[in-house]
Amino acid sequence: MSACGDGNDTTKKDRTNTAEIVSVYQDYGASLYVEMTGFEHDEYELTGSSRHNLTLEFSINNGEWFECEPVQLFYDESGKGVYQILSATYNYGDSEVSSFTIMMTGQNVEPGKISISVRIPESNTYNASAGTSPSTYTLKSKIQTIDDKIGEGVYGFGSQGTSNSPEEEKFVFYQDSSNPYNLKVGKFYSQANESGDSISYDRFVRELTEEEETQFSEFDLEYKVVNYTSKYITTVEGSEDENIATLEIASDENDAIYSTKGWTDSLSLSKSNLWIYTNTGFYYECMIFLVRLKATDDTVQSEAMCFEVYIGSEEITQ
Repeated sequence: MSACGDGNDTTKKDRTNTAEIVSVYQDYGASLYVEMTGFEHDEYELTGSSRHNLTLEFSINNGEWFECEPVQLFYDESGKGVYQILSATYNYGDSEVSSFTIMMTGQNVEPGKISISVRIPESNTYNASAGTSPSTYTLKSKIQTIDDKIGEGVYGFGSQGTSNSPEEEKFVFYQDSSNPYNLKVGKFYSQANESGDSISYDRFVRELTEEEETQFSEFDLEYKVVNYTSKYITTVEGSEDENIATLEIASDENDAIYSTKGWTDSLSLSKSNLWIYTNTGFYYECMIFLVRLKATDDTVQSEAMCFEVYIGSEEITQ
């Protein structure tokens, strides 16, 4: 006689859904992310599956459930659960996304109002949990650029030397000569100098006209001051000189998982925001800020630009 059951007929337990959606947002390239809390779960094994205790299942517009893993680097750094559930496709120079795709299934999702539910998947021990109540989000399909409007770098007012080609007439930030913490907005212009067969261009930063001031105000910018962060101080190879890794700051801040907090409608710099580093025998004081175009009802925020503002320097004495 054989025993009844073989050990695989155990009834699975029901599981409480501890996962909750904290926020839903898009990056400047329009891909969609969901930040979760309560996303870690135990007793997670499913024969023949690569799922683990961070795997969640999402459903968009009450469609089929699909698996998703958190962005690993951000989880390792912060312990937060941020899941990229849609990727956006567009060509360079386009102003609108051509398609949104669920990364795990390849299914397309139309822009506009969508609903998102989340659940903890099935395991060997538990049934899948019930889904969360749907969270709604307006999926934005338009993208925008800022580097065609604002030039890189922070300048002084007036002459900026010469160059071999005329400067693009972009808006630029320049420092008030009497207060380095006060930034103003101007525009480049170039004046040609002919000498024989060659032409050089004197470069200047000028004040804005009233019409240009109106144009700049219509950009609807937002700003973020970056406080001193030691991981962005880099050492020049082969020396003790230091620099600020502004490209790394920009890269991090343009990643959607970093870019949702700390943005304001105006720029305010103060001594509390100072960065200090050493280079070529001097202490340098500066500030770091970012600027981007705000998101609108149907357009995602632009990529952020990073600026280093020189405040002062002092020679290092022994």
